[in-house]
Amino acid sequence: MSVVLFRDVQQTCVSLIEDCVHGLGVTTKGPTDHSSNDKTNVLQAAFDLACNELCIGETDELSRERVASMMLAFAKYGRLDVEKLKTFAVQQFQ
Repeated sequence: MSVVLFRDVQQTCVSLIEDCVHGLGVTTKGPTDHSSNDKTNVLQAAFDLACNELCIGETDELSRERVASMMLAFAKYGRLDVEKLKTFAVQQFQ
């Protein structure tokens, strides 16, 4: 059960991050879209670091979604730096 729940939480957060990338006017479809992959990777890395710093477990779906939403709001303004995204999410979460 915990493996299934983890996958659901992880997929929800990845979906939120991908939605942000789409909101930035980037598509994630197609094998040659390296810019989109880079943005998704930055968002995913920042998300993982923020959750680790906040001690948010993999099964705490509500908190993980909250962190992802904060990051997405910040990223919409073109701020796609791992450290800045992580710092913003951590500060806003506390």
